Amino acid sequence: MIVLPDADLEAAVEGAVTCGLNNGGQSCSALERFFVHHTIADEFTYLLLKRLDQLKLGSPDDPEVDIGPIASLNLARRIQRQIEDAVARGARLLKGGAIVEGIFQGLPI
Repeated sequence: MIVLPDADLEAAVEGAVTCGLNNGGQSCSALERFFVHHTIADEFTYLLLKRLDQLKLGSPDDPEVDIGPIASLNLARRIQRQIEDAVARGARLLKGGAIVEGIFQGLPI
């Protein structure tokens, strides 16, 4: 995703959330990278974190839930390794990053 200074930032954030987290981010078409112009990066980040805080995590059986679990514990561990690698290379972790095993009874995470 490329976000330029003339973008509608609220619409860009909504697109980032929708296209990045659809199906728990486990989709071939899920967004993986965001290129945001430096002049709007702080505002985009603030709006994105604010929007993420509004999402409800939980069982996909609950109609109030926005994001369900990762498909398997192995996948969750692979994602965690990718996060750790990005942080080791200079990325800043602003939200999440930890696996919560067994949070969804009967569902693998």
